[in-house]
Amino acid sequence: MSEKHELLVELLREVNRGVGKYVKNVLAEHDISVPAVIICKQLKGEAGITISELARRTGMAKSHISNIIRELEQKGWVRKKTDSSDHRVLRLYLHEAASAHLELLRIDIRQNINALVADITEQKAEDLIQGLREIIEALDKVRTEENGCEGKRRQ
Repeated sequence: MSEKHELLVELLREVNRGVGKYVKNVLAEHDISVPAVIICKQLKGEAGITISELARRTGMAKSHISNIIRELEQKGWVRKKTDSSDHRVLRLYLHEAASAHLELLRIDIRQNINALVADITEQKAEDLIQGLREIIEALDKVRTEENGCEGKRRQ
């Protein structure tokens, strides 16, 4: 790999870490963790999901998810309901207020990140967009080869 490509990889790592920390800080201001947001998004996408299914989808331990669900219940964001056909199973549901709050978080994060890149010139932004699209295409190609199916393309 050339020096330029090695630098590109390192810069991508640094940007990823920096944006991740930035997002964590914004979430901390709103008193919510990244794992809690991930769980809320899963609940929003599939009402009535179980803790076991959340664990499979997120890769988090069931005990960790249970602790986060408890915190979200205390906030009034999540409610548990016993499955009507199997009373041993608990189904999880996201309250409407939580969905609205998540949308506000998304907007806040987007505005903060927009402020970070606001000083980049239009030409530099276009160059970055093109380069990032090429990286996404390379990732899609790898996913396609790994999965044996068409990768998702972003335009």
